[in-house]
Amino acid sequence: MNNKSSRLRIFLMGGTKDSINIIKFLRHEYSSKHSPYILTTTTTDYGAKLAKDAGSNQVIGKPLPKEEILDIITDLNSNNNNKNVDININNKNNFNNSNIINNKNNTNAINNNNFNNGNISNNNNTDINNNINNNNNNNNNATINKNNNTNGGINNSNINNSYNNTNNNYNNYNNFDAFIDATHPFASNVTSTAIESSKIANIPYIRFERPDVDYSEFKDSIIFVDSFEETGKLLSNEFKSKNILHLAGVNTIETILKYDIDLKNFFVRVLPVKSSIEKCNSFGINGENIIAMQGVFSKEFNKSLMKELDIDVIITKESGEIGGAPSKIEAAHELGIDVILVNRPKINNLDSKHIVNNLSELKIFLDSL
Repeated sequence: MNNKSSRLRIFLMGGTKDSINIIKFLRHEYSSKHSPYILTTTTTDYGAKLAKDAGSNQVIGKPLPKEEILDIITDLNSNNNNKNVDININNKNNFNNSNIINNKNNTNAINNNNFNNGNISNNNNTDINNNINNNNNNNNNATINKNNNTNGGINNSNINNSYNNTNNNYNNYNNFDAFIDATHPFASNVTSTAIESSKIANIPYIRFERPDVDYSEFKDSIIFVDSFEETGKLLSNEFKSKNILHLAGVNTIETILKYDIDLKNFFVRVLPVKSSIEKCNSFGINGENIIAMQGVFSKEFNKSLMKELDIDVIITKESGEIGGAPSKIEAAHELGIDVILVNRPKINNLDSKHIVNNLSELKIFLDSL
């Protein structure tokens, strides 16, 4: 670490298991005196809760365009010693350090960790009802002012980031010390935005890229495609009357369903959160075809689910080991089930020298700043 300050300031674009592991790793690796200040952005309230629980000082739970990222960074960079900072983000989906009320009542979905007599039932997973309990939160003195919550939404008039710079002379340095991009491998547009934003703000950028997996031993079971549009066409042409299990995230379902898919044979496994289930319902997917569960799952568990639903083909993304892709593919392979595997998108403006694949490499990068 250089002599800018005794404490790193990190802007982390997350929402993945990778980003949660990064937060925990940084809290563990650096002493409390030099523990980094971490601001994490995610695209969902659910991801924001996970980041907060992992130890992020501040979290923002909504998609951020480039202009808004730069506004936040610029506001933080305008600090003067002993001065408070307000970041105005007028969006009802904002989320930050706060206590969250979990609603355990999941509707229109199968919410499960156990199979019993051919049925799927669960008492363990909880649905986040997007409600915020506005108690005091003293995590690095970051607080939020909230307005009324309606329809499960979160209204923030502003984020009042009041951490004190008495012991850290930040105002002479550019924004954060590091911009870590730990977004999903399939969030290529977000990564492009991150790269561009970091260049404009003159912040060292690093991409935390989960390693690829070698699927050669399962090649007889896998049909590789390059997009979800291609997936939809393939299903419509070759698997129209087959039982399909979608394991590629709720945000990819709509693209697939633009094609001629029989919804009664279309099953989805999604996160047990209200927004995911409501989105499935909006596509015409009924509750009996929704499996709302928090993974990652073992090969044996995936096999049990595939057998229970009499699945003929699964859809998944090449999201690496941490995303659970190998256990899904191996399960399907052993059952003789076809796998449609969507390849990772290419990111043209991402230089390989700005990529790390593990936490040790990330620490080397941070220690070099």
